[in-house]
Amino acid sequence: MLTAPIAAARERIAIAATADSILLALAAGQDQVRAENLTDDNAPAVWSALAARLKGYRGGAYARRADAGLLDLHARLERLLAGVRAAGERGDLGDAIDRYRQIRNAQHALTVAAAGRQGEVELSEVPMRIYVGQLLRIAGTIANIDEVWPDWRNQLRGGRYVMPPWETTGNQPFDIAATATNLRWLASDTVRAWVPTLAQAVRAVAEQTNAEEARHVGATGVHVGASEPRPVHHRISDL
Repeated sequence: MLTAPIAAARERIAIAATADSILLALAAGQDQVRAENLTDDNAPAVWSALAARLKGYRGGAYARRADAGLLDLHARLERLLAGVRAAGERGDLGDAIDRYRQIRNAQHALTVAAAGRQGEVELSEVPMRIYVGQLLRIAGTIANIDEVWPDWRNQLRGGRYVMPPWETTGNQPFDIAATATNLRWLASDTVRAWVPTLAQAVRAVAEQTNAEEARHVGATGVHVGASEPRPVHHRISDL
């Protein structure tokens, strides 16, 4: 019988080998990842290991390699939340909370790797740049954030702060803690939880920014133009 340290070491070696094989396949242009060695238990660790191998490289081509992991994690998130729905309001969630946390950690690692060395991306449609951490806070967890929390911009505009509809910890309302309450909320019919690719998250924030400007113009009649340039960074560090 293997001792715990030896078993853990063998698991790390297997995860590293799987990550290497997937990376080689993606580098060879095989966009469809062979999933026979990936399970709900090991996939987040494998994709985190692959992200570590991509970290520090420029974006672009490497972003496409990260996309394979993000798309796989999105499918696993959907299955996890389907299980949460099936468990009902008082059912046992088993290891769902820990698995959810692992999925989000792997998502963060892959998205950072996809963005490249600078740690920020350009919203070319707007135009402005945004840090990856801020991008994920706005668009990395919920695809329909404007529907489920339409008042999230109030604090940015200096308006009345409205609490989000999920359980928060500390003073970071955008950080949706991995709790049973939040998993059940994320699994509800009104919420579109997702693991977006970098391009999907960028597009979502650009669309939200354009929608916010349209609301601003409708309310004030003032366009953001040359005399009132857009910020280089969209800062929501206080959220």
